[in-house]
Amino acid sequence: MAANTAACGRDPPTSAEVPLRRQHIAASQRFVAMLLQMRENSHGLAEWRDGMSRIFQAGPTAAMRTSGALRDAEFYQLIGKCGNDLYEFSSMAAHIAKTTDAAEHKFGTRYTTVSGLLDTEVHAATTKRVDLSSSSGSRNATEDEEQLSQTFWKANQVEGIVLSHTQLFIHLPLTMYVQDTLHLYEMLARLNSEVSRGVPGAEGPGANFPLSRQLRAVLDQGLQPYSWLVFSIMGALQLLHRAKRKLAGEFGDGFPLGVLATTPACPHECRVHTPLDPTASASDRFGLGLMFRGLWVPPCVDEDRARHQYSFNSFSRTLGGALFVLNQYARVLPLAQRPDWHVLLLVGRNWTNIPWMMPVQLFTGSGVGESEKELIAPPFMTLSFEDHLELNTSMPTSELDMRAHLVLEWLGLPSGWEACSTKGSSLNTLGTLLGPAFMKLMAQSVDLFVSPEDDWVPSCEKGPSVTVRFISSMDPRPAVRRLFDERERPLFAFPPGRPEKRRTAKTLRQASCAPSVESKLTPDAASLSSRSRQPRDSE
Repeated sequence: MAANTAACGRDPPTSAEVPLRRQHIAASQRFVAMLLQMRENSHGLAEWRDGMSRIFQAGPTAAMRTSGALRDAEFYQLIGKCGNDLYEFSSMAAHIAKTTDAAEHKFGTRYTTVSGLLDTEVHAATTKRVDLSSSSGSRNATEDEEQLSQTFWKANQVEGIVLSHTQLFIHLPLTMYVQDTLHLYEMLARLNSEVSRGVPGAEGPGANFPLSRQLRAVLDQGLQPYSWLVFSIMGALQLLHRAKRKLAGEFGDGFPLGVLATTPACPHECRVHTPLDPTASASDRFGLGLMFRGLWVPPCVDEDRARHQYSFNSFSRTLGGALFVLNQYARVLPLAQRPDWHVLLLVGRNWTNIPWMMPVQLFTGSGVGESEKELIAPPFMTLSFEDHLELNTSMPTSELDMRAHLVLEWLGLPSGWEACSTKGSSLNTLGTLLGPAFMKLMAQSVDLFVSPEDDWVPSCEKGPSVTVRFISSMDPRPAVRRLFDERERPLFAFPPGRPEKRRTAKTLRQASCAPSVESKLTPDAASLSSRSRQPRDSE
């Protein structure tokens, strides 16, 4: 067990952790119930269209003015740093059109196979459910796509880019997620707020609503209903997972992961290939399918937050990608600017065998996509760790070396590989395996986070302390897992629209909070819901 773990008093699980687990389960059920109600209660595709388009209607300056109310203020420190070039729909649509054109050129039939199957999945979900006009009569797909895209255009705009259904339902939400924009940080801040997580006694926007309605109240506060972005990301992941299962079963060679995990505009020499990609060598860190997630954390790791995830989970396929993300946050997060700054590095293996993990590098485009090499898993994942493998910079070198040897065995390297490595040390061998930055990270080199051109100066001369944990398992809560079952109806399979009962935009805004979902909660979750509305006990 790591030295700092003992110092922080981390003990085996106790009965005190049971309420936290129940809180996580209950929050996952409320999350899924919200999504299903949004699917069932919406009036065809029109409500999705209106909700998503409203996210773009407020410009970034106006949106920023409404952003400071949430309690998790660290996300809002990022708002002034993030790019706004893709904030508006016009620039986002141009980026998506350019990305898909580049993918068709780069991958040829391999991309068109993926794209064709996604077209089929989107068509199957939305056919005879798309009802955008009160007039009777059928409309062909081109007219539907044009009418959908026009909803997102600015007022009085005569011409604009028309996106296909696949580009609107899959590319648009995932591009909004992977790009470094205000949309991403707004959504993350709202999902991670104490009110959204159902923390008993939490204060802030949405806290005065019944627990079953708090999540959507938080997501839809202010000018933009981000519940529809969360809904769309989950819907896009559903369809991607359906397509992946079908193509993997047909080809059996890791396809289409190699396409989704590559930036179309990226030169071939910059690629980090995926295991089982028939077009690649085994240069993805020796075919181990490693993945990395770096987090700025307090000196003592919050075990509940480390093991129970409430938001989408992003990993990188290289250590350099995880360090790139840490660097982005280091300049704005208060946690990263303390003298006792601390990095928690999570390392997983064989990501291609984790059914919940999906590469999304294709949707990023050049630049960030090549740096981060992103994978995404849905919210409400539960993680367990190989505690005997944990590494920490406070450990003596001998203990680090002993544990590094166990890590190499856990990774399942070919027999004799370690003996053939240079310098003899198991820790050095692990550094060779994880990437050149690993040894600098464990040596607490400040150069990883500060460059000579930086105007930011850390509060201490040494780099952050580092805790490295190796993931034993990661699975979503059952409610989320069921969304990805083959028999589950896609979120985008809305009920047929009812033009004669269509609600006005004003009515839609008034109905932005979902009705009660308490009937869908388990007894434990309902009990927690009741208790959380009671005043917090005085201390």
